[in-house]
Amino acid sequence: MSDVDRAAIERISQEVYDLLEANYVFPDRVLGIVEESRRRLGASERFECLDDLCKKLTEDLKEISGDKHMLVRYTERPIEQGTDEEPSEKEIEEERQEARLDGGGVHRVERLPGNVGLIEIRDFYPPRHHADVIPAAMELVAGTHALIFDLRKNCGGYPDTVAIWMGYLFEEQTHLANLEWRCFERTDSFWSLPYVPGTPYLNRPVYVLIGPKTVSGGEMFAYVLKNRKRATLVGETTKGAAHGRIMFRAEDHVAAHVPSGHPSDPLTGMNWEGTGVAPDIEVPSEAALEHAHRLALQSVIEVTSDANSPEASICEEARTALEALT
Repeated sequence: MSDVDRAAIERISQEVYDLLEANYVFPDRVLGIVEESRRRLGASERFECLDDLCKKLTEDLKEISGDKHMLVRYTERPIEQGTDEEPSEKEIEEERQEARLDGGGVHRVERLPGNVGLIEIRDFYPPRHHADVIPAAMELVAGTHALIFDLRKNCGGYPDTVAIWMGYLFEEQTHLANLEWRCFERTDSFWSLPYVPGTPYLNRPVYVLIGPKTVSGGEMFAYVLKNRKRATLVGETTKGAAHGRIMFRAEDHVAAHVPSGHPSDPLTGMNWEGTGVAPDIEVPSEAALEHAHRLALQSVIEVTSDANSPEASICEEARTALEALT
């Protein structure tokens, strides 16, 4: 990669600005964002490579707009299509391989002492890559008395996949969110599934661990469960990136990821953009798992405390585990 001349800087930045003006979620704000970015870019004499130009555009656009989903990205390989709405077969296969090597975004499934389930989700890959992962994870914790979802390092993903997870937690089909797209001139609605393969996780306590690295789809997961009082959120406030974004080809090696979708919860009419999702119980995120485990153990003890119950051994296990934590 060689130096990027002034003509290339102006051409590429204008392509990005045109895409923003046509697709950014807030059309009344976009002209001001573009003008300020153009002003800042004009003070930059040169860039050593396209990657540096893309990073500068991203940095400025994020700072000016406050929108954490703003992204201009350099790609070594030429971009094959106009947007990521309909990826090519090659791209789907590459994504499938990535999801497979990443465990479908599920990094940990465990039975903690006291019969408490734990599932750590790092990513919500497209549903086509989750056919087996979600039912398998949920079946492993199906016999637990309480469940903890760890989303402290969740980088987001597809709301369709969030909806699949939600299907295990709600007894009735539940309206989770709407996503109004400016670029497509349509609104998508997301509902929990009326039927899920395997065993639903109903009528038992659920805890969700969150923190400043919980982003986008992870925030949706937490926001939906909090508003419907289906889970207790433990940790710190999340990042505050709500908008749905679409990748557009600006040039052969430059992709502009434009926030173009505005989500809303049908219960609140709002979302978490800029504010994040606040926990129900605020503790340092690194201590959230231990705190949630303690709460879960207390709930297990409450429902298994009958000495004549066949679950008396679970109660004793939970008491021992709670003593170890305290």
